[in-house]
Amino acid sequence: MAENILSSRTETAKSEMLQQHRPIMQLRTFNAAIKGDADYLTRYLGLHEPEEVKVTIRASQSPPHQTEEEHQTVQFGLGSTTHFGDTVLHLLITEMHNELALKVFTKDMSLLKASNNKLETPLHEAAKVGNEEVIHNLIRLSPSVVKDVLGETNGNGDTALHVAANHNHLQGVVCQLMRLDPQVAYKRNKQGFSPLYIAIVEGHTSLVRTMLEVDIILACTKFSDGTFPVHVAARMGNGALVEHYSREYPDYAKLRDSCGRNLFHMAAEHRHSKVLTKETHHCTWQQ
Repeated sequence: MAENILSSRTETAKSEMLQQHRPIMQLRTFNAAIKGDADYLTRYLGLHEPEEVKVTIRASQSPPHQTEEEHQTVQFGLGSTTHFGDTVLHLLITEMHNELALKVFTKDMSLLKASNNKLETPLHEAAKVGNEEVIHNLIRLSPSVVKDVLGETNGNGDTALHVAANHNHLQGVVCQLMRLDPQVAYKRNKQGFSPLYIAIVEGHTSLVRTMLEVDIILACTKFSDGTFPVHVAARMGNGALVEHYSREYPDYAKLRDSCGRNLFHMAAEHRHSKVLTKETHHCTWQQ
């Protein structure tokens, strides 16, 4: 308990410290980001097409022919946040103004790692609202930057993959994120839950199958409570997922949790008779 309180205070202090160094976003900029006002944001932030920006970045830190005053204005706009700590990139991604979001990203890629008051990065926001297009294009433009941000956690200790699993979003993108950084699928939040555990508990069967196809080792990896994925599926009464295990992972019934229970014990304890009836045709219940 004391450890959790200390962790919470540390994160609060971290969030407050970050906000102290950021100017407050102008109302006009906020409205432009919400509405996707391309004309205003292009002028105010000096946005360019992604291809043009790549050339510019190689040549100089500032776009050509940009005065010092214009440079300062751009930096102010990019670095400013709302009172909730959201940057322009947070807002554009949440509202799915993806073309503008990509231009802002290529203008300042460090914004993808900027956390708001809840310690959520723009990548967390994309996962939350199911903005598959923007995540796909962020990876396309700079996989190394996305990989670096993927390990960032919010106030609950969730990565963007946790958020995606919780909201049952982005099956295609989940594959991309897991391939980008295989270890993120094993990362636990403050409750000790991994993205796969969350997906199973929430009943997102199709997403679970997708995750297991990307990394088969996840199927036989213990969770923090000492159970295996198939145990949790049985405990939740998810017969479809348990049946999937019976076909794809023949040794699934031999897996036992820290107390020596197999999937049939789990199903019986939680009175999921359908799971027991269906799966006893495939395996022998060994006590």
